[in-house]
Amino acid sequence: MNKAKVFFLHIPKTAGTSVREYFEWSYPAREICAGFSELSISEALAREGPSRRFYSGHVSFDYLDYFFPEHAWLTFLRDPLARTVSQYSNWITESMHQDRWLEGEGSDALRAAVQEATTMPGIAEFVMADNPIIRGVSFNPLTRNLISGQFPTDRFEPDFYDEALVDEALRNLTQRFAFFGITERMADSLELLGREFAHLPRRIERKNTTERKDCTPEETAAVERMIRMDTELYRRACDVFAQRVESSAHWSSTSAALQALQGAFQRNGEIRADSPVVENGWGFLQEGQNGLRYRWTEGSSEAPARLLVPDAEDCQRVRLFTFGFVTQAYADSLVVTLGDTPLALEGLRTGNYGNILSWRIPPDAPEVQRSGSTWLSVLSPKSLAGAEGQQRNIGFALFKAEVI
Repeated sequence: MNKAKVFFLHIPKTAGTSVREYFEWSYPAREICAGFSELSISEALAREGPSRRFYSGHVSFDYLDYFFPEHAWLTFLRDPLARTVSQYSNWITESMHQDRWLEGEGSDALRAAVQEATTMPGIAEFVMADNPIIRGVSFNPLTRNLISGQFPTDRFEPDFYDEALVDEALRNLTQRFAFFGITERMADSLELLGREFAHLPRRIERKNTTERKDCTPEETAAVERMIRMDTELYRRACDVFAQRVESSAHWSSTSAALQALQGAFQRNGEIRADSPVVENGWGFLQEGQNGLRYRWTEGSSEAPARLLVPDAEDCQRVRLFTFGFVTQAYADSLVVTLGDTPLALEGLRTGNYGNILSWRIPPDAPEVQRSGSTWLSVLSPKSLAGAEGQQRNIGFALFKAEVI
């Protein structure tokens, strides 16, 4: 997938934040459009056209069809009842209100609607709200995101059902989208994604979550009246998904290392910190202040961490992106080797969340004059912390590594 041009259609509350970050681990930062809505993505398109390889956002089907006909479209569906409850929980929890859609790109009407939602006594009042913006986030959003044309707000009525719209949504989902997954079958979704896109699998972490509210039978009935089309679409999509998983079961499973060696990443690819094609402790998952993050640690005090590079031919430098900031002395102390070639630190600069460190690869290095796999080795300075006998390397939080 890292060579494909992809648009991930993020239907709200389908684990989309987690899934989007999963996809983003397959692309260099320069190939990712950080847009969120049609407005911010359109601004990027006006500057540079659809030149990046990964886009994602809350957009309409017609927007995808018009601006991104050459990209592979991906999306996820979630059980409509669970999705609606999650949407309600998110809107009534003020700590979950995100600046980028409430203060940056969101309209005054949207901000007012979200604030109004926080005053509602329960989910039945939420889904039946007179405010069309509030009602709209509950009224069959799966179906509406997958059909052409603007769905009029005066049709956001309980018990509304149109078989032709469900048929159109399913047809677009199965014929126009390169892939769709099911949130409740995340493991199978990621397995199928890996098979179809030769993508290196990794675990997915839940993001942007709120505590789910329990519904009374009466509240459940109220929600179900607003999601009749989505319920039928989801049922049919799950049947198609199950058939796809079953039909692909005969495919031989391929290890991540073998995929890399077969050229899944090729020359300008990158392997992330949690990839299995590493040695000696690269990619330790820990809790951070802002959620889960990957901290690079070493398995012993003597051996370096090693990262398998499938093909370094014609590459010019190595870059490490850190979460958290490091000192110049620390950067100077890092011992970085590509194959048998030691590398000299070329630069240390500040990035969005930490530092970007780069090492120049000598043009006469044998590793860049031939194709084939090699190892990138990184040995951190031996700064020790803790009581005597219990000391360990400090290290730093690693975002990703690139050989370019």
